[in-house]
Amino acid sequence: MHHLTTLNLPTPSSKEADRQWLAAMLADAGEHVIDVIPIEQRPLVSRQWVAGDMTIITQARREEQARKALRKGGRPHGAIADDSALIERARAMSVLGVSRYAAARQLQIGCTRLDRIAARHGLTFSQKIAE
Repeated sequence: MHHLTTLNLPTPSSKEADRQWLAAMLADAGEHVIDVIPIEQRPLVSRQWVAGDMTIITQARREEQARKALRKGGRPHGAIADDSALIERARAMSVLGVSRYAAARQLQIGCTRLDRIAARHGLTFSQKIAE
């Protein structure tokens, strides 16, 4: 495959042949050939490529994104949450005989977290079997 792709790539010699052909065609047409000045790269100027629909991230926007990331991330790893109210509600539900699944839904936590709380605090939930 390599030998096929190299034949299709433009080379400086092929470009030079095209330039000579173009110069000959212009000379035959009676026009003067103008020497082309090579394009020089210049450094980008600040805010050169700004369009109306582009978003510019300001310091206020960065702070807002940081606050949003903190809210989304939850508490830091290793931090202990104050679950005292949650534990008391779970204890009351276990005394009332509420099933594990119903208690988790009512407390708006997952069953795994409720299982950890129950194991840590010695709570037992009823096993209701669907009829």
